Amino acid sequence: MKQEAMQAVAHGATAAAVGTGAGNYLGWFAFINTNAPGIGVLLSCFFGVSGLIFYILTWRKSTLADENKRVIAKHGEKLDSHIEESTEQFKFLGDGIKTLLDRKP
Repeated sequence: MKQEAMQAVAHGATAAAVGTGAGNYLGWFAFINTNAPGIGVLLSCFFGVSGLIFYILTWRKSTLADENKRVIAKHGEKLDSHIEESTEQFKFLGDGIKTLLDRKP
């Protein structure tokens, strides 16, 4: 769920990076016309880097999920072998208790 939210933020930051440049070009920021090119460059860089960071975080989350799947599968195999060993030991213990109870004094 968090991965989807980060991906949406990454898409938004990338769109903002493109939109900022378009906004400056169309004159939407006329009130800061003197500094518009510098502000546009700074905002484009900021939102571009933000988008890149969120894309990297999204990629790391998906990679981590795959790694966790492998670890869980490995632990499942260990648990199955432990259950088999425990079952054998309980049978052995049960046989020993039965032998002790069947002895006559």
